[in-house]
This record gives sequence, C-alpha cells and structure tokens, in this order.
Amino acid sequence: MSRKPIIKIACIAGLSLAALSNVDAASISLIPQVSTVQTGNGFAVDLVMDFSDEATLGGGVDVNYDNGFVMFDSFTYDSAFLSITDPLFTCPGAGSCSSIDQLNTVSNIAFGNFNGIGGIFTVGTLEFTAIADGNIDLFLSSTLGQAGPFVSANTFAPMTVTYNGATVVSAVPLPASIWLLMSGLGLLGLSRKKKTL
Repeated sequence: MSRKPIIKIACIAGLSLAALSNVDAASISLIPQVSTVQTGNGFAVDLVMDFSDEATLGGGVDVNYDNGFVMFDSFTYDSAFLSITDPLFTCPGAGSCSSIDQLNTVSNIAFGNFNGIGGIFTVGTLEFTAIADGNIDLFLSSTLGQAGPFVSANTFAPMTVTYNGATVVSAVPLPASIWLLMSGLGLLGLSRKKKTL
C-alpha cells in the first residue's frame, strides 16, 4: 500500500481534531457602546460572556486600563444576568468578595452558579470617563482576586477562556471659535468669488 493515502488520511484526521478542539471555546469580551468619545465625557462598555459550548460554575475577570487616559466610574450587573447567578458567587454584590478599583484595574468582577451558567449574556456595564485624548485601550484577564479562574461545570477543571478587550478613541472637540473662523473664511471666499463675476 502506498504511503500517500495514509499521509492524506492522517492530515485530514489531524485537521478535523484541530477544528473540534476550538469548538469548546469560551470567551469574555468588552463591547463599547460608542467607538469615539470626547475628552471629559463618559462612556459605557458592556461585559459580555459566551459560554455557549461549555457551561461554567463561575470565575472572575479583571479589567485593565491606563488611568492616564480614562477614569473608572462604576460597574453595574445586568438585572437579567443576575437572575441566573448565585448571589454567593456575585462580586461585587451579596457575596463575601469585593471588587476593587485599583489605579489601573477593576479587579474581581465575579459570577457563577452551582448549576452552571452557559450561553451568551451581557454580564454588566462598566462606566468610564475619558480624561485625555488618544486611544483608550481596555484589556481583560482572568482575575487575580478571590474568585479565581473560570471552572467547567462538566469537568470541574479550569477552563481556557479567550479574553477580548476593546479600544475607544477619545478626541478633543474643536472649540467653537475654530468653527466660527472657518465659516468666516468660507464667507470671505464666496464674497471674493462674487466680485470677480
């Protein structure tokens, strides 16, 4: 028997296994409600979980940011999401843990349920204020707080979770005097054009 068919079968089997290994991907993402914000204004970012392929018992996430560009204001759980969580797992909330806003991190946003939580949900909303112009980069990571990493409801083992951050652009608004100057120059150009006719 030729080796070529065996090699082809092995390659197809390997690719199929690689594709199947990505099926059980869990993710937590930051979804900004706006893509740009003026410096000095507030903006909201939704924290969204996707545990469609495998339910989790729970875990926690940290949100990291540069406090030279943005100031953290608050985090609020989505009420529909809270209805499926166990209050003892929810942090900040009724549980014994606490979410801490450090200089560049909102740590230990945690949730869970002993029956498992699976599916796509908006966990809650983070509120920030842009304090400087530039790119505001927000990053997610497994929490270093009390909640720890996400645990599978099926195997009770730590889960591999993809953390997706976000970028919001903060721009300084043009002052009203700039708009007045530009409109004046436009009118001056129109008046000169009329005189030449």
